[in-house]
Amino acid sequence: MAGNSLVTDHIRHQYQNVLTHITLLTEVLSDATLHSKTCVYFIPSPKKDDIGATEQKVITEQFHGQQAFVKYASHLMNMKLNYNRVGLMSVRLPGCIVIQTKDEKEIRDRIWMINNLKNEFDDYVKIHAGKTKDERFETIKVAVPDLVRKAFSRKILLAPSGVTNASFSWSHSMSISKPQHRDVWDKRLEKALQSKLNHPDYDNWQTAVQMERKALLQKNDTDYFKIKRPLRVVPIMNVTYNNDDQEKKKTTYVAHSPLLIINNNPKVSSLKDYHGFSRKKNEENPVNDRLHLFPCY
Repeated sequence: MAGNSLVTDHIRHQYQNVLTHITLLTEVLSDATLHSKTCVYFIPSPKKDDIGATEQKVITEQFHGQQAFVKYASHLMNMKLNYNRVGLMSVRLPGCIVIQTKDEKEIRDRIWMINNLKNEFDDYVKIHAGKTKDERFETIKVAVPDLVRKAFSRKILLAPSGVTNASFSWSHSMSISKPQHRDVWDKRLEKALQSKLNHPDYDNWQTAVQMERKALLQKNDTDYFKIKRPLRVVPIMNVTYNNDDQEKKKTTYVAHSPLLIINNNPKVSSLKDYHGFSRKKNEENPVNDRLHLFPCY
């Protein structure tokens, strides 16, 4: 599938089309008047030991005004792998870009178009780029090398009209797999042994994995297991606004990007540094600590 030039050419074209529209959007935004409440928060790259750590400290760096806007514009285009960051992590840049402009309709229309193109990209990849996650990854890798699909697919955040309040907090995130039978996980561990046959520390690796397989097979009170892997604490944004009927509504965004607020003057609270537990205490005991594998009851 990765060698299908028609598919890779189409994906490459969709990618370039999105970049073109984002460039046009930032040109329109650059003519707007920035409110003094405009601020973004740079979150430093996590170290490998931070991922899944019981406790975590996140120190943010604030940027205001034009500096914040420049970082916002750059962030919208930041979709490629950064080799200085852990794994395939996409960069997060929470904040608020608060503007006054006569071009509100054009900006909203452009953002709708960009987000729609992102949806079309995802739909095309799911249908044409391969049957499995690995096949789709390889196809995208050929079409757009180093593309972080999660960063590309996430939508530009646009606040509804009538925003009165925007505040930040931190949320605990967990990656949870679908439940699968014990035999599936045992085969996965067996494959893990084969993958490191030439590793210089293979004997110790073999001993550790065999112990994991034994622990899994000895768990007799259930046949199904799933991964519950703790991830980074993530910033979220809580927004209050008045709808067309002047009813007060609330919504929450995962703050992977700054929220664009147009022609409103809301109260904006700052994002505090995070000091504390990176995940809620899990009362269950994993059957496999390395994989964060838990029984399903």
